[in-house]
Amino acid sequence: MARGWIVTTPLATAPHFDLLATKPGGAFHRIQVKSTLKQRTDPKLHYQFQLARGLSSKKRYSADEIDFFVCCCITDMKFWVLPFEAATVITLKIYNGKDSRFHRYEDAWELLEK
Repeated sequence: MARGWIVTTPLATAPHFDLLATKPGGAFHRIQVKSTLKQRTDPKLHYQFQLARGLSSKKRYSADEIDFFVCCCITDMKFWVLPFEAATVITLKIYNGKDSRFHRYEDAWELLEK
């Protein structure tokens, strides 16, 4: 894969992560992928992601289950790499612009290197 990563999906349905990523000789990262098709417009332009599992009753992930969220907008091909500790909400809203609280996580693939 790009950047020298080895990426795999879990073999069982029980794990709460979507991907397992590592570099040769490096640590493993459990990654939960969240996606949206497009920006929302209510009331300001933003991308919205549910950082929880479950259909009707949302249950937050724990640090024992995942290390990172990778959020992506499919139509805009934008990606945000958030360490678990930075994702303190169940509904994540990422607003446009450099003033956004989560702007620093856009394309922050280097966080996986630490």
